[in-house]
Amino acid sequence: MQVCKRPLNKKELAKNEEDIIDTLSNSVTVHETKLKVDLTAYVEKHEFVSDAVLNEEVFNDEALCSTWRDEGATVFS
Repeated sequence: MQVCKRPLNKKELAKNEEDIIDTLSNSVTVHETKLKVDLTAYVEKHEFVSDAVLNEEVFNDEALCSTWRDEGATVFS
């Protein structure tokens, strides 16, 4: 499975929203802001591992070619 991260859109950038997703070679980390009962803020991190993770700088055609290349190798091997 391949995961693609999208960039923040114009509306999100205008609201100064934070990018809560970090990408590494084959994992995605989501930083979820939560509140404790006493209203203390903290960040809970969720990590997901995948076969491939593409960051927001990868264009759709590159992501599609990468997926087809990987799937084609699997099918024809």
